[in-house]
Amino acid sequence: MSYIGRALQAGAFRQLDDISSGFDGSTTGFTMQVNSGNVQLGDVNQILLSLGGVIQKPGTDFTISTSTLTFTTAPAANTSFFAILLGSDNGGTVTPTDGSVTGDKLASNIAITTSGDISFDGGSFVFNESSADKDFRIESNGKANMFFVDGGNDRIGINTTGQANHMVNIEDVTGNGGGTLGLSCPTSGTSDNCGRLHFGNATDPVVAAIFGIADGANDAGALTFRTEATGAALEEALRIDSNRKLATNGETASDTGEGGLCLNQAANDNAIITFKSSDVSHGFTGQVQADTYGRIQKNSSSAGGLQILGIAEDDPGVNIFGVADATSGTVASNTNAVVHIDARKTTGGSVGTIGSDMLCLFSNDGSAKVIFTGAGNIHADVSTGSGNIGTFDEYEDAHLVRAYDLSHGKGVIDSKFDKFISYNIEKLADLELIGRDDDGTPNSFVNVTGFQKLHNGAIWQQYEKHQRLASAFYKLAEKTIGKEEADKLLTEEEIQLLN
Repeated sequence: MSYIGRALQAGAFRQLDDISSGFDGSTTGFTMQVNSGNVQLGDVNQILLSLGGVIQKPGTDFTISTSTLTFTTAPAANTSFFAILLGSDNGGTVTPTDGSVTGDKLASNIAITTSGDISFDGGSFVFNESSADKDFRIESNGKANMFFVDGGNDRIGINTTGQANHMVNIEDVTGNGGGTLGLSCPTSGTSDNCGRLHFGNATDPVVAAIFGIADGANDAGALTFRTEATGAALEEALRIDSNRKLATNGETASDTGEGGLCLNQAANDNAIITFKSSDVSHGFTGQVQADTYGRIQKNSSSAGGLQILGIAEDDPGVNIFGVADATSGTVASNTNAVVHIDARKTTGGSVGTIGSDMLCLFSNDGSAKVIFTGAGNIHADVSTGSGNIGTFDEYEDAHLVRAYDLSHGKGVIDSKFDKFISYNIEKLADLELIGRDDDGTPNSFVNVTGFQKLHNGAIWQQYEKHQRLASAFYKLAEKTIGKEEADKLLTEEEIQLLN
């Protein structure tokens, strides 16, 4: 059949429910229904509408929006109404040709429910282009939120709806008590890169990374942590190998045992370990920072060796403790002690004795002061200078020695000559032969090198007295038995007079 004007759409012709009971001269918007059910129209020209017996012009006298009919002029009360819907409420039921339906033809709030398979092929896919506060959820067989995008809070959840402090949150799906993220490669090599986590920003997409790699076997693994310096490539900073050894700076052959730590500083000569504390603030800032209280580094840039530095605001700078359940009281070459220092010399790839060479050295600002040799000798620099003790020639050295014995009294046998000792413990402390406590009280610490000098002086003073006594004896013998007999007496007794 031919039509003048626009052809009718295929579908049913239905009369809209009467809405004249709502006419009051002020209301313009009304809900369109058929048999008390809302209807939505795709085109305003689908309605043939009469008010008070007068046909109204679509788009001019009235408009539609989904289920709402709006009059340009509010109908007066008691005005008659009828309207005919021309075609279906979806704009007409037709079978479009293949590929002819565009997105503009679909409703913005469309819902699709199907039990069949859905396939999308070609082009890109954008969900929530308008940034609406809408969630996106994928459900698995038994997991309601297998993948969940929280549109309002900008979070992603796997087997969860997400947590407030996580942008991505994974909850346990295996029953092992924790979320699992798996990265793997399709090969089975002994050095394959099995997975990577990259960290980057808008300037550089990879400034740091964590690699999971096969460690020499296809069933052994290692983790490497890599960082990037400015203008440089990504470099390995830390490795945890399959034996749980930790190594730094690209070291792949750690020589530690299981669970050990190997620090590799390449050719650098600065500190390899420093120790810090916010409680510390010392003044030795020429080499270390004020809150650094310890440092370990190479002793020589080319020869190696270990240098340990301790820095404190008060002494001691370094304190070494040794603790043992059992201790030895044996004084022998094969004994042990709670603190044991052992010096050895490399010999053909192994180690051995150092002989009589220097075993241990104590220095004062780089100047050697006490040396222990491999032969057991002790050498002390007691040259004159600040803090060094000289001789005691102005004193009776033997009296000073006796004064020390009398001061402690242990094992001392009384002598009738003790009453002639004029020195006491205070004099010994004044001469720095023994120490003093912080309050000035003399204590039992003996100045060994001072006493060695004192003993030397006492021996010489006794030698001088012996010479004077021998000289007096010779003069007496010379007067009584004559010079010749006196000389024979000296020879027989092996007495050598200095003069």
